[in-house]
Amino acid sequence: YLFLWGLDALAGEIDNGIYDLFAYAPFSFITVSLPFLFCAANSVESLYSETKNKKYLKQAGQVLDECKKNDGLLCVGIVGSYGKTSVKYALEKILSVKYEVVATPKSFNTPMGIARTVLSEDFQNKKNKIFLAEMGARKRGDIEELCALVKPEWAIFTGVCPQHIESFGSEDEVLKTKCEIVRGAERVLCGGALKTKMATAGLLGGNCSFLDFAAVIENLSLRADGADFTLVLGEEKIDVTTKLLGAHNAENIAMAATLAKELGLTADEIKAGIDKLDYVPHRLELKQENGVYILDDGYNANERGAKEAIAALSRFTGKKIIVTPGIVECGVLEETINGAFGAELAKAEIDKVILVGTTLVGAVKKGYLAAGGDGEKLVVCDTLEKAKSVFSAELCQGACILFLNDLPDVY
Repeated sequence: YLFLWGLDALAGEIDNGIYDLFAYAPFSFITVSLPFLFCAANSVESLYSETKNKKYLKQAGQVLDECKKNDGLLCVGIVGSYGKTSVKYALEKILSVKYEVVATPKSFNTPMGIARTVLSEDFQNKKNKIFLAEMGARKRGDIEELCALVKPEWAIFTGVCPQHIESFGSEDEVLKTKCEIVRGAERVLCGGALKTKMATAGLLGGNCSFLDFAAVIENLSLRADGADFTLVLGEEKIDVTTKLLGAHNAENIAMAATLAKELGLTADEIKAGIDKLDYVPHRLELKQENGVYILDDGYNANERGAKEAIAALSRFTGKKIIVTPGIVECGVLEETINGAFGAELAKAEIDKVILVGTTLVGAVKKGYLAAGGDGEKLVVCDTLEKAKSVFSAELCQGACILFLNDLPDVY
């Protein structure tokens, strides 16, 4: 107030148009300089937070090293463009039949997320445990950093796809980053499709073994409410009935069961663990409300998972509805991948296709119509709120609605 009073007083003494032009320039300068001030404040704060984080990570690493030395801790890293959380969940349930198991919760897959798990009360209270660490990456060196922290004796490498190339730049760069697990773990169980990719890129390691899903999964029968198959583990066969949907979940179970066998579980113990499997939240999770089936695949974000979700929707007999923004984080391949996704929607004969957003939906719509999709069944809504009014009018007894991928209004 004193500053403003001073300006008014000065204006009374100076009767000049130039004064009026520049009198309040300081206020404009403050507004314009705010982004720079925030950057400066962030730089100063990061000096403190980075030092604190390094101490936190060092403490977690020391705990892991001590548990390995004193309690026989075994660590398993889980890497891949897709399926990490689902494989981790299946492996945790199966191994828990015989061992005490601690897993990083939800999608915790960064150094700080892993450190937080290691320093938690749950981890500290369990002895002779197995630690399952999901490992994510956004750039080269991220998996290497996580391996330096966890030092995994075993790892599962699910696979790679054109996902997150928005940050990586190319699928080749994704593969190279994920393959840091080959150097960081003592033994690595890989999805069978990786063998050719890794060999072509010169990234094969002598510590890698590859799982041929066609050899370990027999008589796969997919239902609207689950799947049945025979799991082949060497000379033993396990008949599996699960509520988990899609062929990809059968593969996730197969990877988890194969590693469990390597870690000493019997066929009966593995079956007991598989029998306990429930849906992973927001990953093709089937719900039922007021006679309507809901497929919640909100965390899905890759080509393979999208195809499996569409196939799961197709297995229902009532009205079929999908709500989706398309497939995100695909960088330069975004238009191509979403065009192919639209074609998959057209082939599935879905009763109502509701696309949400303004950026990706154009490619999905183009691919849908080019593949012969019915334009009258397609609706584009720029916000999720508008989409709600559309699909609410379509719901009826026995209908199934698939929510595929996150639905923020930005898309």
